[in-house]
Amino acid sequence: MKTAVRVELSALSKPANKLGSSARLCSASIKTAEPSSLPFSLPSSVTQPPLSWAFAAGLITISIAALSLSKNIFSASRKLNKKPSSSSPAAPLSSSEAAAVAAVGPLLLAAETGAQVDETIHLSMDELEKLDLRLRMLITSMDAQLLELQDDLAVLLPPAVTEAWDEITFKIASIEDHISTSDNGSDVAVKLEEQLSKIQWELFGVLQPHAHEEVKRKYRSLLYNRGVQAQLLRQVERQVALRTKMQQLKVQLNALEERGGSDAEYTELTSSNNSFRKLAVAGCAIPHPAKLHTGGEDAFFVSEEYASFGVADGVGGWAAAGINPAEYPRKLIDACESGAALHGDPFDILMNAFETVHAPGTCTVALATLEGNYLRLASLGDCGTRIVRDGVVIFASIVQEHRFNQPYQLGSPRFHPSNVPDDAHRYNVVVQPGDVIVMGSDGLWDNLWDHELEIVVAEELEKLGGGGKFGGGGGGIKSAADGGIVDLSYKGQQTVQALAVRLAKLASKHSKDSRYNSPFAVEKHERLVPESVRKLMEEPQGGKLDDVTAVAAIIY
Repeated sequence: MKTAVRVELSALSKPANKLGSSARLCSASIKTAEPSSLPFSLPSSVTQPPLSWAFAAGLITISIAALSLSKNIFSASRKLNKKPSSSSPAAPLSSSEAAAVAAVGPLLLAAETGAQVDETIHLSMDELEKLDLRLRMLITSMDAQLLELQDDLAVLLPPAVTEAWDEITFKIASIEDHISTSDNGSDVAVKLEEQLSKIQWELFGVLQPHAHEEVKRKYRSLLYNRGVQAQLLRQVERQVALRTKMQQLKVQLNALEERGGSDAEYTELTSSNNSFRKLAVAGCAIPHPAKLHTGGEDAFFVSEEYASFGVADGVGGWAAAGINPAEYPRKLIDACESGAALHGDPFDILMNAFETVHAPGTCTVALATLEGNYLRLASLGDCGTRIVRDGVVIFASIVQEHRFNQPYQLGSPRFHPSNVPDDAHRYNVVVQPGDVIVMGSDGLWDNLWDHELEIVVAEELEKLGGGGKFGGGGGGIKSAADGGIVDLSYKGQQTVQALAVRLAKLASKHSKDSRYNSPFAVEKHERLVPESVRKLMEEPQGGKLDDVTAVAAIIY
């Protein structure tokens, strides 16, 4: 399938017949064009000789050729981007225009960030994935060439410059490592890429006084073109992430409709009953068996006074670096609990805590507040939330992860580049009296299926006196304000405490059971094992040992 790509004039650095270096990638030759000038902070060291009449005439000839090329590309780009209509089909490109487009090579968009145009909107998912692969291979090839040039130039550096060289190369390696673990297309990845480009130009500034002119031209060309391709790759990643999220939401809505729900439950709706809702809420945390002495790395808070609660799960990998993985989530949750008295929206609570807490480590987090008939949620990573109504899960938050078992993480930028509160998913869900909300760390959801959750919730509410069905529609549990006969202010507290303890214990039990068919084992099997191999394997088994935290709440 051929893909029409718009070509921005600002992407052209010089006539296409003046090429820089050429590198082999598979069976294709990748050509890199040299920019007309360096960034403002890095002026070219080339001293231009006085112009002679002959040289001036040559410049005029080249300028005319460049203008002709630009005209052809401009004409071609208009035709490529012109929307076809039934009455006027798109005109074919002339031979000169087609040649101009082909000559541009890999330069697919403007290099200037402020003027970049998203070239990926109209591409199919298949085309995006192919372009993603091509760009990654291209950037990898350019990085290899840059590394080779750097190694060649490093031996020419005087001792006085070596220290600056070592410092900059260390920064580059650190940023590249962070990019590899950041989420594709996220704001964090974009900022890291910008930092990488800036530092690479700084390194060139150190190297250029000791390099031959030909080597400098090649180096400049590679840096410039790498930046252009990296910008396009970020666009592709954003498009893929956006479409993946839309597909996940579509699946969730379809599942809700199959259960008799409505997509209206995911939107801001005007309720016919505007009475002020309250909640009873409690939590329970059970540490990993090997972390009983430290209390584990999960943290949570509950506040009936401010109708809010939250869960955070510290990333255990920090222990290998000598950092207590529980420090950051505990301080973050403490700040969230304090912030609940000042902010009504969970996103505002999270943002305030993020800006306040400065400690090493990272964590996943989920926060919720009840405001009128709406449950407001902010979720980053794999701390999940479910809402059970009439014995059925009618809402489930979406897990955010960079790849399998590597969730989004929040951390202080003073210590480690991480995701930020703006990356969190935000939900506003209309709730009813009798709705049960369960929030937990991944240790809960990796070891507990939704149908098990529904059974436990139904059994605990049965003890409360709710009958077989629960919720605001037709019988069931209601608050005193709705004329109900059950006072949830007291009995509800007992119920949610029992529910939280029971769910945490059940998940913790499953985590130690090597024969339990856990959600984690099933997902790992489906995502990491090729389909052809899965057919030959037995059903995946085994829980996932982890800290388990469960917070349960009932609306009344």
